[in-house]
Amino acid sequence: PLLFFRAMSSLFTLSVAMNCLQNITMELLSRDGDRDSNGTAVWQEDTVLSVRSMDLHGNAIRALPHWFFDALPQLEAIDLGSNSLQPCGSDMGGKSGGGSPEAEPCTAFHSIPHLQHLSLRRNSLTQLPPHTFSRTPLLSLDLSENRGLAVPWAALEGLEHSLQQLWLRGNHMDNSRAEIPC
Repeated sequence: PLLFFRAMSSLFTLSVAMNCLQNITMELLSRDGDRDSNGTAVWQEDTVLSVRSMDLHGNAIRALPHWFFDALPQLEAIDLGSNSLQPCGSDMGGKSGGGSPEAEPCTAFHSIPHLQHLSLRRNSLTQLPPHTFSRTPLLSLDLSENRGLAVPWAALEGLEHSLQQLWLRGNHMDNSRAEIPC
């Protein structure tokens, strides 16, 4: 359905929350005919959405593809709560999907220039890798209800000067699981 939304140049808010979305594939953003010699959909630089706020909470998404945030260059806020996402650190190759085929899929949340509000509540997160949000100017970050979440200091590095709101409620964290930078 995202191909349909691409034609809506004035669409700024999109909610597809509480559906059964599992995978976001390139075909959803490609035009008919945008295929390589193997018939695989190819990324088109002009394949972008004008969306600034997106709600994807309550789906079954395990990872966002590496091109996802490139297709949403004006995205300022996204709610990814109640999915099964795992973040990649910026030192994990910089691409969503993890570094090797046997690696668990992950989503890169670093280097997203306009993203200011991110919710990852209820994603069963247990550990944030180093530099998870580096070069992303987040103002608010919701990591609530991820039971047993460990937040090492390096995970939030780079947010010291931008982050204004941080939610960690309901994580059952103790002092050894949170190293919040000043």
